[in-house]
Amino acid sequence: MNVSVALLPDEIDPQLDLTRCCVAVIDVLRATSVMSTAGKAGALDIVTYASSEEARRMAKQSEVPSLLCGERHCIKIEGFDLGNSPSEYTTEQVTGKRVIMTTTNGTAAIAKSQTAGEMICVSLLNFSASVKELSGHESVCIVCAGTNGRISSEDVLLAGGLVDALKVRDQETGLDDSARIAWALWQQSVGTGKPDASRIVEELRRSQGGRNLQAIGHGDDIAVCSQIDSVEGIIRRVSSNPPTFRYQAADAKR
Repeated sequence: MNVSVALLPDEIDPQLDLTRCCVAVIDVLRATSVMSTAGKAGALDIVTYASSEEARRMAKQSEVPSLLCGERHCIKIEGFDLGNSPSEYTTEQVTGKRVIMTTTNGTAAIAKSQTAGEMICVSLLNFSASVKELSGHESVCIVCAGTNGRISSEDVLLAGGLVDALKVRDQETGLDDSARIAWALWQQSVGTGKPDASRIVEELRRSQGGRNLQAIGHGDDIAVCSQIDSVEGIIRRVSSNPPTFRYQAADAKR
């Protein structure tokens, strides 16, 4: 097994054939955490768009009950049904509905990775389920969404956690240099073995993404996004155009 990490979407290794990879997109604060939460809460599916205009247009054309969701620079977009806080995505809100989603960084990272042979969206919430899925692939590319074009330590931290868990499963797993950098951050910040949620929360609070959320009064989202393994399924891409994802329980077959 070989694992590559892109610390930003624009840093995906150009020599890597994404069509042969399972790509794991990470936006800890908060897009992939929202997707994990919405999936667990019973959303019909999650359709992502890079632009808010396209998301609005597709929401109007949707033939199934839909919610228009997302943010720009951490703030809910005017006229949208929901923002980008996981606590908004309750069973009452999303069950049986299509979540049409656009965010500053997360959905843009999905768009940048569109040629992937397979894709899942990973958060701390569905950490172990995602590790189990990734371990079944020969080639894995972990794509960190970053924040406004800059590397985000919270995304790199989770990438390192995935690397750590995959190495535990297979000591022969090959890593590129970015994967080694991410792994080192995880080991330094969290350690090895079972992750300590309290240490993860502190790391996320210190990150740029965490500071941004605290500055606008959304600091409570940090603790929510740190609840490791609170979701037992994965968020799998089931269609590429547009990128459409569905929640798959851990014990479900493809």
